[in-house]
Amino acid sequence: MSVETDVTELELVDQRVGRRTTQGPFRGRSNGSSRTRVRNVVLPAAAFALLLGVWTYFSDHVLDPRRRFLLPSPHDVVTQGLLNPANRGELFAGLLDTAKTATIGLGLAIAVGTVLAVILCQEAWLERAFFPWVLVLQTIPVLAIVPLISFWFGYGQAARVLVCVLIALFPIVTTTLFGLKSAASVDDA
Repeated sequence: MSVETDVTELELVDQRVGRRTTQGPFRGRSNGSSRTRVRNVVLPAAAFALLLGVWTYFSDHVLDPRRRFLLPSPHDVVTQGLLNPANRGELFAGLLDTAKTATIGLGLAIAVGTVLAVILCQEAWLERAFFPWVLVLQTIPVLAIVPLISFWFGYGQAARVLVCVLIALFPIVTTTLFGLKSAASVDDA
């Protein structure tokens, strides 16, 4: 089979699928057909509008008026939760506390994860000995051990930071270890 035969077969496949054949990597690409725009913009917007409509109908017409506090309508959520100045201060205070906790947890996870990845990258036997335990850390759902963390550390800032560290530690260790090993293999080559 020659190269010309392969190219001809690919052109036939492209024509069967309804695509234009191209000479270069970017020729023939459009900026987006109307079908693509509908699929990427209009359908998600319509699904969101449908969700809001169902939520509003359920909240206003299905729920008993005494139970509407369980699922307030979207209008009530926006007006009372976001636009009411009395609630806005409390909302932003909670947002600031959450951002502080997440930032501290991410910083600790970056520091611990990077150091752990560098240590594991130094010797193959260290990686074989300790990387399975890093995998175990990822396989245990963090929400399953939150009650234990709360029992050991209480419900304060330390427990919340520890949960953030546990969530972020595995991806940091694995990607840093992969990057270090890739850089080492390039240097060896």
